[in-house]
Amino acid sequence: MPLEILESVFELVRGEDYDRSPCWGERQQPCLVHRSLSWIAFSHVCQYWRECARGFKRLWRLIQIDNITESDCERALAIATTFLERSKPLRVIFHHETTQVPTPAVTRLLDNFYANLAENRERISGFLLWGTFHQTAWMLVQEGLPKAAEIGLHVYPGEQPRIYGGSPEVELCVERPTFNVKKLSLSDYRCTSNSYPNVTHLQYHQPFRDEDQKWILRFISSLSNSLQVLCLQIAGLHPSFPPEPGEDIHLPHLTQVVAIPLEYGSSWDGDGRLDYLRHLSLPPSVPILWSTTRSQIYELAYFPPTEYRELVQNIVVSLHPPDYLNCLIEGTTLFTSLGNINDLSTLHELCIRFFNVTSISLPSSWLTTRFTELIFELDDFQVQTIRFRAFCSDLAELHVYTGNSDGVVLDAWMHETISWKLIKSRFPPLELSTDHSMQFYRKILGKSFPLYFHPGELPLHYVEQYW
Repeated sequence: MPLEILESVFELVRGEDYDRSPCWGERQQPCLVHRSLSWIAFSHVCQYWRECARGFKRLWRLIQIDNITESDCERALAIATTFLERSKPLRVIFHHETTQVPTPAVTRLLDNFYANLAENRERISGFLLWGTFHQTAWMLVQEGLPKAAEIGLHVYPGEQPRIYGGSPEVELCVERPTFNVKKLSLSDYRCTSNSYPNVTHLQYHQPFRDEDQKWILRFISSLSNSLQVLCLQIAGLHPSFPPEPGEDIHLPHLTQVVAIPLEYGSSWDGDGRLDYLRHLSLPPSVPILWSTTRSQIYELAYFPPTEYRELVQNIVVSLHPPDYLNCLIEGTTLFTSLGNINDLSTLHELCIRFFNVTSISLPSSWLTTRFTELIFELDDFQVQTIRFRAFCSDLAELHVYTGNSDGVVLDAWMHETISWKLIKSRFPPLELSTDHSMQFYRKILGKSFPLYFHPGELPLHYVEQYW
């Protein structure tokens, strides 16, 4: 078997995304994606395969140390050392996760491993620490990793920053600026403004302390010439800490904003808030991804400011959520998959917040649930917003997908069922034109809107990994 094919086989067994740093794509919260080493068993099929695997340096680039006990520490660090040696001279991504202070014996073994890692600092392209940090690892970051493109420093939710073997520190003081770092992910830790001047992707988590909120504004401002993606997790600024008037932060290169809570139901007042966007000067139509709950849709602080919402003309209700995030403004369209979107009041609130909506697209689940109620509410102007604005008064078209995959837009049973519901609500029966549409007249507004039926389901809207 040619070497190229054999190498591809090993990479497929190992996993396609093995070389991609796993933490940057996580949406709910940053956490290590533990990688199984079972793929190594395939290298033992024969001596030829074993020698080939040992020579494929890309297979050994990800070095991961999980929670280790004293009994398995020596073996785990031996495996990590083997990966470090076999990957030479390629760059490596290093992950270390630990939730407990190690025993003196484990500490000595870790000291020896980190001494070896420090000798290879020029090869480190990604350095990610989780939980309770080893003092030597912390020093390695502070001394600088000249070739690192990714840095991640994280504690677990609800825990305080801890470094064993030294005094706890919150601010990372890098001895010299590291210009190669493009992706920076921090939770509870801070760094000086000049530590990583060229960061393009910034994730920040859990700014519970007052000083954190002040720091994140200064740090974002220091990245105005490079920042492209900003992800804040439960990091919406508390209302008592807004920037001063006239101190808007200009981010001309930003291409995406991501705001997600640590978990649904978080009680912190800043969790998932988006009103801080009022203090960021962004390019027009920057995509905004965020997560909100049914209870939060009544609070404007959890929605983008007016200048972003007024651009939205289309609401597309997805049948499946785009991973953890359930709202995305992209251009003039709001894609949403709020868990209880079949609740008509949820759609009603969205149309209140996004007041220039002219088009709504709904999945097939609406045909058997709230469809006729929606038609009725569009014609019932006793239901109004707090500003006495009619519900979706600018609606120009309504699209409903029927779920049929055989090309039939509406089968006879569904056509009869919808007609019966419409007649029961005192509307005309369903009579579709050749383009599978029907006009509905809004008496008080004195204008009509077309209802279109489409076969199949709404095309899934895939959200690109923001990291």
